Amino acid sequence: MVNFLALLGWNPGNNREVMEVDELIEAFDISRMAKSNSLFDRKKLLAFNTDHIQRADIEELKGCFRDYLREIGSPVDHADDALLGRLIEVNKGARTLADIERKSRFLFVENDAVEYDDKAVRKVLLKHDGLAVLRLVRDRLAALEEITPESIENVLRSLAEEKQVGLGKVAQPLRVAICGATVSPPIFDSVELLGMDNTLKRVDITLAGFGQKDLPGKN
Repeated sequence: MVNFLALLGWNPGNNREVMEVDELIEAFDISRMAKSNSLFDRKKLLAFNTDHIQRADIEELKGCFRDYLREIGSPVDHADDALLGRLIEVNKGARTLADIERKSRFLFVENDAVEYDDKAVRKVLLKHDGLAVLRLVRDRLAALEEITPESIENVLRSLAEEKQVGLGKVAQPLRVAICGATVSPPIFDSVELLGMDNTLKRVDITLAGFGQKDLPGKN
């Protein structure tokens, strides 16, 4: 925010924008103040925030994230420091701390309390053969002996090749089943973090809930 506000009505030249406070102080020259009105560009602010999150020291970022989680009363606050660091890592590229929290929340709810996004269910599970693919995914995951992001990726990619479809056609039904939405951290990490027992339970709940009936109002 300091970086963004400092550039409202002023610029240091040389096309520099992302700067630390000491760099801003050193570069400031009042002669470079703009004469026209400044524009508060929220998209640009998000771009600045994204960059600074990526540049931040991990310990400092974990502290800020923890403060944010406590402020909003998020269940993600139950994560220990090691898990908190992992969540930040797998959500690399997040624009805000709210993005990280929103994508990680599914890990901290009960299996039968997942809230399914209506649009995601219709588009991914009830359209074409989404549920049929999900059943295949379940069987392949259940047979895994080693649970790592790499082994999970191998299973999903192999199934996609076998079905001659893109990875998304295999990964998205699984993502909706465990997260309730089409957006999450990378699906391989999501399954590993959730744990195979919980993953299979959520898949079973999803298949039981949507496998025998359409959503109300589908027709």
